[in-house]
Amino acid sequence: MSISVMVQMHYGDLGISAKSYGLLFICITLPSLLTRLISGKLVSKFMPKAISVSGFTLLLIATTLFAKYYLIPYAYISAVIYGLGAGLIVPANQYRMITIAPRGGENGAIAMRNMGFDAGSFIGPIIFGYIATVKGYIASYKRLVVLPLIAILI
Repeated sequence: MSISVMVQMHYGDLGISAKSYGLLFICITLPSLLTRLISGKLVSKFMPKAISVSGFTLLLIATTLFAKYYLIPYAYISAVIYGLGAGLIVPANQYRMITIAPRGGENGAIAMRNMGFDAGSFIGPIIFGYIATVKGYIASYKRLVVLPLIAILI
């Protein structure tokens, strides 16, 4: 969510069209949908943790690239990689939550995961938006790289 919010503001400040931002978001969304379709099958064949780590590794690569190549058309490459990673993470992490939850508590575990996701979607843009305001967008993009790195370590 932080990338989505900041990029839209950054592109607006640079005079880059909303159409370019929309295409960037499509470059995230379509690969994410595609990998979500296969992620469930991958999770059942491989360790869900490995799928999650693979997804977060793709996010790490994407955010690292984006911090340097945030302008169109190069940003589209980062966006595709980001979408592929995001599509792997969501189903794998949901599966992991279900398998560690006590019997009968699976729905509650997914609900807690979703609330955490929503809280992060609210708090992240505030924190990284503040960094962008104080130190600039590029400094904020560079700091976003920490998030997938932390997720991989966890």
